[in-house]
Amino acid sequence: MRLRVMVEAEPAFQAWVGRQQAGAASVAKGSLAEQGQQAFRRYGCVGCHTMGTMSTAIIGPNLTHLGSRMTIAGGLFPNDSVHLTRWIADPPAEKPGSIMPNMHVPAGDLAALIAYLRTMR
Repeated sequence: MRLRVMVEAEPAFQAWVGRQQAGAASVAKGSLAEQGQQAFRRYGCVGCHTMGTMSTAIIGPNLTHLGSRMTIAGGLFPNDSVHLTRWIADPPAEKPGSIMPNMHVPAGDLAALIAYLRTMR
C-alpha cells in the first residue's frame, strides 16, 4: 500500500477528524446515487466494506467517506470517476493480486455505484 502524508495545522486536522467521525452522507430519493446505494447492497459490497451504519464489514476498506480521499486501491490511482469506474469494473485487472473480485456489474449499475460512492464525503 502506498501512503501519502498530509501535514495540517491542528485546527484543520481536528476538523478533518470530525468529518471522518460523521455518519455517511444521505442520498436524494429517486436519484442515481440512491440506485447506486441499492446496487451496493445487491452486489454484496456490504459483505466486505463498511458504509456508515449500513454495514460494518472489515474485509475491505471503510468506504463511508470515500469521496473525500485523494486516492483509491491502496494509493495506486487518483480518486476520480474514471479510475473508480475502472477499479470497480475489474479490480484484478487494475491491481493484480487484489482480493476484491470482479462482480461483473452491468454498465448502468456501475454508473449508479459510482454516483453513490462519489457522494460519500
